[in-house]
Order: sequence, then structure tokens, then C-alpha cells
Amino acid sequence: MKKHTLASRSLNILIVVLLILLFAVTAVLLKENRESSTAESELELLHESIGQLREEVDVLTSENERLVTDNDQLQIRLDEMSETLEERDSEKLKMEEENLRLIEELHKSREKSELFVYQGLVRVLDIDGSLSIDLRYATEDNFTGQRVYPADAPALLTLDTALKLKRANERFEKDGYRIRIWDGYRPKSVQEIFWELVPDPRYVADPAKGSIHNRGASVDITLEDLQGNELEMPTAYDDFSEKASRNYQGSSATARENMLYLTRIMEESGFTGLSSEWWHFDDKSRTYPLLDVDFQVFN
Repeated sequence: MKKHTLASRSLNILIVVLLILLFAVTAVLLKENRESSTAESELELLHESIGQLREEVDVLTSENERLVTDNDQLQIRLDEMSETLEERDSEKLKMEEENLRLIEELHKSREKSELFVYQGLVRVLDIDGSLSIDLRYATEDNFTGQRVYPADAPALLTLDTALKLKRANERFEKDGYRIRIWDGYRPKSVQEIFWELVPDPRYVADPAKGSIHNRGASVDITLEDLQGNELEMPTAYDDFSEKASRNYQGSSATARENMLYLTRIMEESGFTGLSSEWWHFDDKSRTYPLLDVDFQVFN
């Protein structure tokens, strides 16, 4: 009986020990399972973070490429602007050199014969004898239908303006053309007649203020070839309509091309055009006093 009890107790102890070992093994397995699950979660989070980082890297790479492209384009524009400024500086230097040459020529001509200057005005032909003169207001072929200048009126301009016109004419002559002058200096008394006929400041300046023509610093011109044939232009002289505007697009391609050519050379020679009249150019270097000189002074 005692032996049976002892054996029973030993069996119970063994069972208890086995249960303890089973519990311990189960606990270890559960712990490892939990740790494995946590590791998998952390690994998934890590993959997500890596994915987000890759997206951010792609965005940053794309933005960097855009910035590099923008920088390249900006550099190209800066280079183009620099080239344009250099060209303008070069053109300005050429104009200054040309002015000095013209002034030197003028001094030489003065040494040969005294140049007549009155209140700053000179005969244009005394400065450049190759110019073509067709003063419309010295004839009846103008918008007034009557002669408002003396028939023998000379074309007059201020000395500086005449020198610039000479420079422009030399440029045209290299291309086989020359300037034909329709009007230059205009007495204030004639300006009053024009204002009575066309009181529109787009085309005729108010004589109360005076025009740049009245100061001898404006010139109305067209171009002709060296045989005297007038080049095709958008309109005839003194066309008081939209067709005379520099921005008018309805004229022929040849007429517009000739007008743009005329304008470019004149502007490069120191003049600025009037938007409403393709033939009108002002000396843009400085202002001049209002004059009322009789043409007969120069005859």
C-alpha cells in the first residue's frame, strides 16, 4: 500500500513537472510569436517609411531637375540680353564715331566756304547736296491745294538735325536709294494756316504750342532710287487717315517693308517716328526753340 502511494505521488509530481514544462514551453512559444508579430509589424512600417522616402526623393529629384532646367533657360536669356546690350553699345559707339566724323567734315567744309547759319538753321543742301528736295508746300500739290511757301523756298533744318539726316542718307545710298524731303522747317505762320484747315493734334500741332517742324528739328521724307523713282509706301504724303499709321496692316507687303526699312535707318541715325504719319521723323537728341524765320533770309 505504501509502495502504491509512493508511486502515485511520484506520478503526480511527474505530471506536475510535465505541466510546468508544458506551460513554460507554451509561454516561450507565445512570447516568440508575439515578438515575431511585432517584428513583422515593425518591418511593414519600415517598408512604408522607405516607400514614402522614395516618393519624397523622386519629388525632390524632379524639382531639382526643373530648377536646373529653369536655371539653364535663365542663363540663356541672360546671355541673350548681354549680347543685345553689347550690340546696342557697339551701335551707340558707331553713331558717336559717325557724329564725330560728320562734325569733322562740317569743319572742313566751313574752311572751304563759310556755311550760312541763321538762328540755328541751315540749308539742307549745304550739308548734303545729294538729297532730293520736293517741298510740297512750295507748290499747289499738297492737302491745302495752294502754295503756302515761297516757290523758291529752300529746305531748312537745324544744323544738328541736318547732320543726322546726312548720316541717314549715306546709309540709304549704300543700298541704292536716297532721301526725298517733303518738308523741313515750317514757319509758325504756316502752322496757323494748317491748324485752321486740320485742327487735329494727331496730324497738325496747335500753333499756340508750336510743332517740332516750327523748330527746324522735324523732317517729312520718303525714299527714291538713284534714278528719282519714288519707292512704294503705305500712302501718299499728308494722308490724314488710319492708312498713314505705322501700325496699319492693310497696306501691301512691299509698301510696309519699305516703310519699316525707312523707319529703321532713321531711328538708328538719331530720329524717332510719329505713330500717325509714316513719313514724319523728329530729331530726338534735344529740344529746340520755337522759330519764325522768313525763307527769304536764305535766298
